[in-house]
Amino acid sequence: EDSTITLPMRTTESEADDNKNDSVDLNILSITPATVQAAISTLSRPASYQRTQTVVIYWNGGESTTTAQVAVRSGVTRIDTTMKDGTVCHTLLCDGTSAVWYDSETEWVTMHAEEFSADALQRMPTYESVLELDTTQILKAEYSMHEDVYCIYIQTAQDLDGYAEHYWISTQSGLLYAAERTLNGDLIYRFSATEPGIDPPDETLFLLPDGSRFPQQ
Repeated sequence: EDSTITLPMRTTESEADDNKNDSVDLNILSITPATVQAAISTLSRPASYQRTQTVVIYWNGGESTTTAQVAVRSGVTRIDTTMKDGTVCHTLLCDGTSAVWYDSETEWVTMHAEEFSADALQRMPTYESVLELDTTQILKAEYSMHEDVYCIYIQTAQDLDGYAEHYWISTQSGLLYAAERTLNGDLIYRFSATEPGIDPPDETLFLLPDGSRFPQQ
């Protein structure tokens, strides 16, 4: 299916109020499996933002939901995840170094690993991985509205293990807005997020429990 789009540029809060139904031309693209990678390459994640993210894992006869508050600023990511028992796990991450503590604890654990990534710790797919796919692996691509947010939608073909991915990438924020994973057609994972606000997160969110800066020098 061919859907021609105008990717909107980000606007300031005042512009958004004045032009809620308008968008400024960034590029005109016809979204197909053959061209969606070019469309995604025009997007970029904001350097600073804050939003709420929800992950639901499904299995036969049950499901589990995890909600996290995520803030990003100056290359540091903070993830506050509410656990099933109500405990909140706080994580700071920057360049392969993470600090973790729970609730109002004043002590934290520091870990180092090159493979640490903010997306993995958020249990969020990295949508940029679509750029590495062969076009034959992209089953469907289009520009569409998803829950009142303009998105680029991608559905991958089912792989040899039976997995297929669905991504909805916000063209306004450049962030992954929603995602699903299926196994042999059955839904096993769902990710959803709010659109980030205009104001950057407060700097104090990126301090360790003792008030010192992270990462420590």
